[in-house]
Amino acid sequence: MSAKKIKPFLGALSANQDASAMLKALNIPAGESTAERESIAPVPMVMGTASPELAQLSPGQTVRLPISRLKRSEFNARVYYNQGEVDETAESIRQSGQQVPAIGYVQGDHVVIVDGGKRLNACIAGNIDTLDVKIVEPPLTPSAEYLNSREVNIRRSVQTAFDDAVRWQELLDKGMFPTTADLIAALKTSNATFSKTIALNRIPATLQRIMTESPQTSALSIAYEVSMIFSRKGEGEDQEKLEAIAEEIVQQIQQKELSRSQVIDLIKSKLEGPKQRIRGETTPVAYKGTRGHIKVVPQRGEIELKIKGLDEASLEGLREQIQAILKNSAGQ
Repeated sequence: MSAKKIKPFLGALSANQDASAMLKALNIPAGESTAERESIAPVPMVMGTASPELAQLSPGQTVRLPISRLKRSEFNARVYYNQGEVDETAESIRQSGQQVPAIGYVQGDHVVIVDGGKRLNACIAGNIDTLDVKIVEPPLTPSAEYLNSREVNIRRSVQTAFDDAVRWQELLDKGMFPTTADLIAALKTSNATFSKTIALNRIPATLQRIMTESPQTSALSIAYEVSMIFSRKGEGEDQEKLEAIAEEIVQQIQQKELSRSQVIDLIKSKLEGPKQRIRGETTPVAYKGTRGHIKVVPQRGEIELKIKGLDEASLEGLREQIQAILKNSAGQ
């Protein structure tokens, strides 16, 4: 089944304190120790909006660039950012300045940000005009750029299964890896994990964004079960109905912190609806001065005769009559 292409949300999260992690992932010599680099703020070279000097920048330089000269890496592993954290980052930069430079490389008349997307998003959201960027060598390949970015995000524990789902599908669609098997090998993951992760692309982007706001619903095991709701679309189910059911289920998961087994049961009950009570057709009858009824349940193929208050002789007589009727019908 082809995965639905989802336009990533580039809205954005707080100042990143781990620029050294990206430098290490990119195999770029740091020169000084991490402690020295992060305790001594670099003095950036300020560049204007024209920036014809971009091509002359050298790896290792820290420059203050106008936001207009920056662009996000399309191979950054992060897709979803928490808007509340983005706003906090913007406020922190306004009040205390940018403590750690972003990391980027020169590409034409722009610098591509490979680490510091949250800070870039914060500057855009907070109308902050410039961003300090440490210049590095361009990655050797787009696939290497993605894998390096993902490694850093995993170290920071900010990478979610939804980030992986969107980016992995894009890498395959763009032919960055010859085959799915090559991508799985590069990611060092299992076929099962890869398949479950890719399946998350069934979930609409708006609902994905909601699910990333909670550790409970961003966990792969639970997110995969939610994605299975949308596998019913091919069975003629209405997409809007499925989205409404999924959103209600996600809200309950987040509010009640449901386990995977509880999520499976909840999804099953929502999709199947409440169980219909099977009612039989009841007809009153009288025999030997007593009253009772015959109950027929067509859905189950059942018939039931119930009479109370018969004396022993009447009960035996009725039993014989019923047996005779059944015997005669069996012989026909």
